[in-house]
Formats: sequence, structure tokens, C-alpha cells
Amino acid sequence: MINFKITLLVFFVLIMGVVLKPNLALASVFGITPTTIELNLKPGEYQTRFVTVRNLSSDILSLNLALDSFSLDEETDTDLVFGSDRNSLFDLSPYLKLNRSEIDLLPQTETQIQINVSVPDDLNPGSRQAVLFISTKNKNQISTGANISSRLGVLIFAKIEGDFVEEGYLDQVKFLNGPFFINRVPRAILLSYINQGNTYLNPYGYFEIKNLFTRQTKVYPINPWFVLPDASRIREISLNQNLNFGLYKLTIWQNRGYDNVIDTKSAWAMVITTSQIVIGFLGSLIILGLVFYLFKLKRK
Repeated sequence: MINFKITLLVFFVLIMGVVLKPNLALASVFGITPTTIELNLKPGEYQTRFVTVRNLSSDILSLNLALDSFSLDEETDTDLVFGSDRNSLFDLSPYLKLNRSEIDLLPQTETQIQINVSVPDDLNPGSRQAVLFISTKNKNQISTGANISSRLGVLIFAKIEGDFVEEGYLDQVKFLNGPFFINRVPRAILLSYINQGNTYLNPYGYFEIKNLFTRQTKVYPINPWFVLPDASRIREISLNQNLNFGLYKLTIWQNRGYDNVIDTKSAWAMVITTSQIVIGFLGSLIILGLVFYLFKLKRK
């Protein structure tokens, strides 16, 4: 297995970045769709894909197009570093060609970018990936009075058919900054996934959080998230509700992304305030005092 630690995270871009969800990605002045392209290729195969770009502004936009590679920042396990993975065994960009590198787009119009994908006959099985960056600078400075620049990206994944290995598992799950929350509440959970194969995986599933005092339960979905070959990915999922006083159990059920294999893990969290701790402590003292008093009475 090739030792290479990279990953993806689901992220939206306003000024610069990449969006993983396959819908419309918006910058301040233009949008793109799709934001993710997935390919299944045989060695020696040629395919073509298209990306639509729409000018959302009232000015003429000059678009610059560029292909790049990316890798994971090994210090954070979350941040992507672009341009650091050139010529690696997972880089798809050498096998991609664009039909143009610059476009002038009129206001409120759209155009298509053609991406040609051609892989050699001797390319090893497994997955490769690249990113198409689309950046723009506002050409009409008369009406706006300033330059406006933005950048969006399209993630491109390709699985090369052959004897590739799909193997991964859910490694850890926990409450962010937990498990004890005094005068504060949990805001998110963290989960990590390890991909031990040579092709990318997209695990998905759901998790529930149950208050063991009140028995109230809240269920959250886990949308598919990409984890690349021989990679470890950490994902943070925000909670859209406040968890008040109680002992909480987090249980996650996640499909590994292949063969319908399900991983299950649990974590715990205690949410309490200082006043509740004081009341509990005083209550315990009162109970102990009563027990001691009754014990003395019984001995007389």
C-alpha cells in the first residue's frame, strides 16, 4: 500500500476554496455547477465532462482557469494544501486538459468549460484526484469603482478500474471539547475515518444524541464525505440545538462506503452548571447528615 495521507473536507467558498456538495457553488460575483465530478475510467479510456459557469454580476467578468493538485496538511488533518502533490501517484491533473484557459463572460450569462480526461493504458488501478480552479477579476471598474476577485473550485475524482482495494473504518467519535461541559453546552461532534485502501471512499450514515435523564432523542444525518486513499480524515459536525442539563449518549452508525458495512461507536457528555453542582453538593451533605443522624438514633 502506498503511504500517502490526504483527505477532503466538505467546505463552502466565498472568496477562495472548494465546495464538495454536487450543487451550485456561489462566489460573490459568479457561480459554478457541478462542484464535484466523479469518473470511472478504464486504462486507456477518454471521457469529456462540462462545468457551467454563470456571471451573477452586472459587469463583464474575465475568468482564469487552472488545474492543480492538492494534499492534506499533515499537521492539522483538516486543511488542504494546493499545488503540493504534483506528479504523485494520486495526482489526476496530468491527464486533464481544458478547452480554454481564459473566458470573458457577459453580465447575467453563462458558459460551459470542457474538461477532457485521457488516461494511459498502463495507469495503475486506484483513484486519482485534481481540482479545477476558476478565478475572476472584474474588468469593468467604471461602474463598480473597485476590483472584485473571487475563486471557486471543482473537485475531480477518478477511479481507474482494476484490482483496487476498498478498505476503511470509523476510527473515533467524541463531543468537541468534551466530555464535561460546565456552564457551557456541546456545539459539535468530531469523528475520524481511516481509509486503508488505494481508492477514495465516501462514508455516510446518521447519529443520535439521547438525554439519559429526560429520554429525549435527536437524530442527525451524516452526508457522504470523501476520504482519499491511505488517508485519515477528521470531520466536525455542528449541532443545531442546545443540549441542556443532562447526561448525554452519542451513538453513530456509519456506512463505510462499500459493501454495506456499518460501523457503530458511542461517546458520552455531561452538561451541568456551577449552581447545579453546588446544589447537588449541598444536597449530598444533607442526605449524608440525615443518614448519620438516623444511624445515631438507631444505636441509642
